[in-house]
Amino acid sequence: MIEYGSRALFRVQPYLTRPQPVMLRSIAAVLAGLIATLALVIVLTYLSGVLSGASATSPPTPLYLGLNLVGGAIAGASGGAVAVRLAPHTPHGHMWALALVILILSLPIIFSAPSPGQPIWYGIVLSVLGPVSVVAGGLAAVRWKGPSE
Repeated sequence: MIEYGSRALFRVQPYLTRPQPVMLRSIAAVLAGLIATLALVIVLTYLSGVLSGASATSPPTPLYLGLNLVGGAIAGASGGAVAVRLAPHTPHGHMWALALVILILSLPIIFSAPSPGQPIWYGIVLSVLGPVSVVAGGLAAVRWKGPSE
């Protein structure tokens, strides 16, 4: 700090000279939410195939598509809850960041032709369902987290 009389001309802020653990925790919270979402999508997609009797070579059945949409919603909500629970501050911001990441990752699904046997609406619904379920799960986690945590 350089002073001129009783006034400080400028101060060197200590946070500019060392890494920010809060920022690293924020990044980790969003990444953990993303990893939780992707892991659950993989597991629940596999279970959807097993429960519906679908195989990799056959076209998807309506039961498989429905179970996959439900699984996607569960995975997104869980990822949003993980991001909110691990957020060091502003849990809503972490929830929205994860929803944006999921939306960006789903853009190729929105703009590509549907896979053989899939209805045209399926990719769009799946791409919108991801971010919406992240927000729903994040809001539920904020509500359950309570002010004391």
